[in-house]
Amino acid sequence: MYFTMNSEETPYLPQLCTQEQVRCAELETQYAMMLQDYVQRDVKIAELEAELARYREYFEGLRLQVQQQEHGK
Repeated sequence: MYFTMNSEETPYLPQLCTQEQVRCAELETQYAMMLQDYVQRDVKIAELEAELARYREYFEGLRLQVQQQEHGK
């Protein structure tokens, strides 16, 4: 399919191009915001995983201590 342009459509094309450039810029902004949100979530997940690891380590030590006390009686 070929696109033919007549004199009535000519002024429309620059306007369409400008609209698409604005739309593209808006999408890029949305993408950047989404990317920032994902990075912040990943950082939060890493922080929570580190905190969970500390709790697990603490409770594992506590469990071993209780076992030693039970066997020591």
